[in-house]
Amino acid sequence: MADISFTSYLNRNIEELNVKIKTASFITSSLDFSTSKIIQKIRQRKLIIAEQQDVTSIINKHSSKIDSQVEKMNKSRLEHAKIQKELLTRRLEDLDSSIKMLETSNDSNISPKKTQQKYELDEDSERKIKDFKALAKRLQREKEMRRLMKEKDQSYYHLKLIAEAEEARRIEIENEEMWKINKQKQIEELKEKARIRKEELEHQKQIFREKSPDFSKPFYIVMEEKYKNEIEMPELEKRKIELAKKRQQVQPISLEEILDHAKKYKEITKEAQLRREREKHKWGMDNSIQSFTTPSRTQTYYDSESKEEELKRDHDERLKKREKQKRYGEIVRELFYPTIDEKKRFEIQKIKDRLNLPKILKPIKESTYEKLNRSTDAIQGIEKKPKKVKKERNISEHVSKTPDVKSKTIVVDYLAERRAEKSHLEHDLHRLFTKQEVHWNDDFSDIPFAEKAKLIKEKSKSIEKTARMHEILAKSTSPTHPEALKIEEHINEMLLQAVRAKLNLISSA
Repeated sequence: MADISFTSYLNRNIEELNVKIKTASFITSSLDFSTSKIIQKIRQRKLIIAEQQDVTSIINKHSSKIDSQVEKMNKSRLEHAKIQKELLTRRLEDLDSSIKMLETSNDSNISPKKTQQKYELDEDSERKIKDFKALAKRLQREKEMRRLMKEKDQSYYHLKLIAEAEEARRIEIENEEMWKINKQKQIEELKEKARIRKEELEHQKQIFREKSPDFSKPFYIVMEEKYKNEIEMPELEKRKIELAKKRQQVQPISLEEILDHAKKYKEITKEAQLRREREKHKWGMDNSIQSFTTPSRTQTYYDSESKEEELKRDHDERLKKREKQKRYGEIVRELFYPTIDEKKRFEIQKIKDRLNLPKILKPIKESTYEKLNRSTDAIQGIEKKPKKVKKERNISEHVSKTPDVKSKTIVVDYLAERRAEKSHLEHDLHRLFTKQEVHWNDDFSDIPFAEKAKLIKEKSKSIEKTARMHEILAKSTSPTHPEALKIEEHINEMLLQAVRAKLNLISSA
């Protein structure tokens, strides 16, 4: 029983030593936790302080020092604990061997020599137990001392960090105050220097004015002012007036202006009507009085003068109207410059070529009734004369070669032409996009190779021709037209169809 209790006691002490060794990691974690707590407290204290950057740098510097020292302490403690563990394990092994020997001795017959050995072993074990107890007490004391030293070091470093942070903050505040004072002094000195310099300049100017009363501007300044006043400013005014006129011409006529113009026109027509009625009444009275007398010279002079004035007024109005039309035409030409329609030009060229070539008349198809008549005539021996077909004359023959009649003024409706072009373009686009895709393999599947090659060549040529025509159409359309991109895509698709057809022909050969 004593042996069992002794072994249990040893095992318990060994477990305590293992726990002590395992506490190394706990010590490091506790040190990290304590350092984090210290840093947290310092940061909470820093919230009161305005500048945070310097304090954090000091804390980081000292925390790195603490970490290095703690790491050294941990290493030394771990080494010491490992040595103690080895000693204890050796002693435990010795005790285990002695216990086994005692157990074996109990089973066998006990001799006087064995009993003496047993007593010796008991004394040895008691001595070992005493040594082990002394070692355990010493380890406990060392543990307590380490704990006290650790607490002391932590409190010391904590207080040191706080003191250094406060000292750094105090030094920073003092430096900032000194910098502000120095800056204020420099500003005041600069202001004083500027004031003194200004007073000196004013004094020198005053002396110069008193010495030279006939002071005048330099010649280059006089010439510059003269150029600005005589050349530059009038030119700018002219440009402003021209720009205002152009702006007014481009602006659309408002409804108020139209109504004012209509009102003025009505007033003028009303006055002219009244004047005509008065003149008519006057001329009626004069004719009744002087029905048999000839008109006086003054009357004829006034009549001719009024006619000349009226003719002059009409001429001026015509000139104004022509000028207005010309100006409107220039504005329209600038805003809506006409583009050459390649499609129209191509169509006109085709019409010209068709007119220049002689027209080949198609043979007239006979009806069934005429065929029957011809057969009966042939049986009876009657010869029927062929019908004479009148020649179609050229259109140019009908046009008179001597156009003596004066040409009338041709009125061109530009907007109507543009609308018509747009409608033609939309019609062509619709016709272009409604065309179906050619299925080469389905159409020429049951045809021999030679005929198939010929037909595919003809079809590909026709597709390329239509693609070229559509390309001309695409060039004639505006690039901003919404269907321009679709036209280009359709042209590309048609060309791809022709290429596919030729490739199919080559592959099937």
